Amino acid sequence: MIALISGIIAAGGFVSEVVADNTKEYADWFQKGTNLYKTGKFQEALEALDKAIALSPQSTDAYTMRGNVYQRVGKKEQAISDFTKVIELKPNDFEAYYLRGTLYRETGKEAEAKRDWNKSVEIIGKTPKDAHEYDIRGNAYGKLGNLQEAIDDFTKAIELNPRFVEGYYNRGVAYRRMSNFKQAIIENTKAIEMSPNFTDAYFNRAIAYEREGKYAEALNDYTRVIQLDPSYSKAYGARGSLLYDMKNVQGAIADFNKAIELDPKYAAAYFNRGIVRDASDQYQQAVEDFTKAMDLGVKTPEVYLMRGASFFGLNKTDQGIEDFKIAARLGSKAAMEYLKSKGIAW
Repeated sequence: MIALISGIIAAGGFVSEVVADNTKEYADWFQKGTNLYKTGKFQEALEALDKAIALSPQSTDAYTMRGNVYQRVGKKEQAISDFTKVIELKPNDFEAYYLRGTLYRETGKEAEAKRDWNKSVEIIGKTPKDAHEYDIRGNAYGKLGNLQEAIDDFTKAIELNPRFVEGYYNRGVAYRRMSNFKQAIIENTKAIEMSPNFTDAYFNRAIAYEREGKYAEALNDYTRVIQLDPSYSKAYGARGSLLYDMKNVQGAIADFNKAIELDPKYAAAYFNRGIVRDASDQYQQAVEDFTKAMDLGVKTPEVYLMRGASFFGLNKTDQGIEDFKIAARLGSKAAMEYLKSKGIAW
């Protein structure tokens, strides 16, 4: 019997059928995971991709997709681990370097982020082969602050593929970062015309509308993002700030609450809710929000200045002065002027 089994294996008969079955099963789970990700069913997507990877542990596509899902649900370390695995399996995967670099920046590892983006640019080289390579290199240039180079690459990607919707969107992001809001609106409108459910394009266009002072248009776009993807925490956060500027305090608070419910580590939402609460004389809640923002890594002069002001509102003068001293040391002119007026050194 042992000899018979050995002969079958040598001939490749039964084994090749098992491999074929595994390949088909892997493909099914991978496609299922991809489809679930696209429809916002992230936990189910992770479960499907786990099964795909178990069937094909060398599949860079499955690790890349699972990394994208992890990133989408805020599990950044797991996403970094998956993109690192892709790089181990495929050392010249320029997209994995780009994606990992983005996560490094989000986790405060700026040196590692720049190293990965530069590596992505290096691998692609001076002559990208297609629209996708121009797009990835453009994104890497954008992350590195080389915005004109990014725009040039996105333009080349669009020339090679006029239906390349991501090219219009990414070019719109670059124009917005250059404060060319009118062109950013044009680019994102083109992306939306080509892909009417493109949430990121609505979000980016909303920011540009807001910077242009077109609040109604911005509000419509933020709301559209939320309709398309109710889990889009940043849309709630951005709409909350806009509603506050439009004097809708209750609406702003409600949006910040929802943003934090969706993403409990959303530091900017805590900070902005703190500003609204301070302006509404809810000083204790404001102090709690500013403190939470600090705990999550926001250590700007503004957050210390605002918490200090809220402490003053609570008649906790000593704590307020201590925060103003820190704000002054970090460069806040308002804090410096106040302390100077009181004869307090910092």
